[in-house]
Amino acid sequence: MSPVWVLRINGSEPANFHGFWNRSLAQFFVAYTAAVTTLRRVAPHNRIAGPSMAGYSEEYYCSFLENASALGVLPDLVTVDANGVRG
Repeated sequence: MSPVWVLRINGSEPANFHGFWNRSLAQFFVAYTAAVTTLRRVAPHNRIAGPSMAGYSEEYYCSFLENASALGVLPDLVTVDANGVRG
């Protein structure tokens, strides 16, 4: 079984864009695309998981998946950080 890289750019969720991350969603996708492209080049048999957002936002995940698809960097596994998730 291939290793799995979990990509989480801490603070990338919308609630933290002007806190810890302090950058735009567009800048998040630049960093995410660079990370995925590099990992797929140096470790093509590994799987990539992400974005591991703390909590869950349907709007955020739909936006993430649409952008990742358009940029050709969809993760192999979609992950959620359950920290702070209720129910």
